Amino acid sequence: METRKKQSKKSKKGFTLPLVVLMILLLALIGNGLLALGYNSRMQAIRSTADIGARAAADAATMQAMHLMNMKADDELTWNNDSLPVATDVACLIPI
Repeated sequence: METRKKQSKKSKKGFTLPLVVLMILLLALIGNGLLALGYNSRMQAIRSTADIGARAAADAATMQAMHLMNMKADDELTWNNDSLPVATDVACLIPI
């Protein structure tokens, strides 16, 4: 009877270490996946914010151009394309 207990004890020896290594590996994989998910979410938020800012700036420039053309049309009876307003380095009216 004692030999059976010794043999069963020896067969279970070393079972804990592979289990701990497996658990650490699984936790590392889960952590890596969560880090990648967080990084991708942050990059998507940055892209969305930049896109919203660009659209707002484009809308503001369009509104400003329409306003200037309407003012020109009110001032002059005939439309002359040679005297349209020109802007190259204009600051954005909407703070980003």
